[in-house]
Parts: sequence; C-alpha cells; structure tokens
Amino acid sequence: MVFGVLPIGLVGLPTAMLLGKILRGIRNQWIHVAAFIVAGALVGTLVGVPFTGWTIHTLAYMTLPAALGAGIGRLAVWKLVRINDHPSLT
Repeated sequence: MVFGVLPIGLVGLPTAMLLGKILRGIRNQWIHVAAFIVAGALVGTLVGVPFTGWTIHTLAYMTLPAALGAGIGRLAVWKLVRINDHPSLT
C-alpha cells in the first residue's frame, strides 16, 4: 500500500477525474464502469511496461488488477451518482 499511494495520487486520480469529466453527459452508468475498466487497463499498461516490458507479468499481474480496481471503484460509487435531467445554467 505504501508503494501504491504515489502512483495512485499522480496517475490514477487525475485519470479518474479527466474520465469523469469526459463521461459527464453519458447517463448509462454501465458505460462509465466499462470506460473506467478500459482506462485502468490502458494506464496500467502504460505505467507497467517501462518497468517490466511486455511480459505476461505486466499484463496479468499489474494491468488486470489496475483495470478491475478502477472498474470496481467506479461501481462502488454508482449509488452516489445523481442524474439531473434539467441542469442549471450556472
């Protein structure tokens, strides 16, 4: 956990915030969860490959947990999402 705080703070959090901003207009929550899984896989691969190369270790033990963690994290906040059909002008 100590080693994960820095990458999560420097890479994961900004990626999640940017993805949330991009997906703001999409109402289907399953699309959000799927997008977070795909983004987790892409970011996990981009971060892991420079350290380990294109190995099964990178893809199975680093990318897959990152992708699933991103998707599960988004799924965890599903009930906190409020869909506003008539957004305010401000």
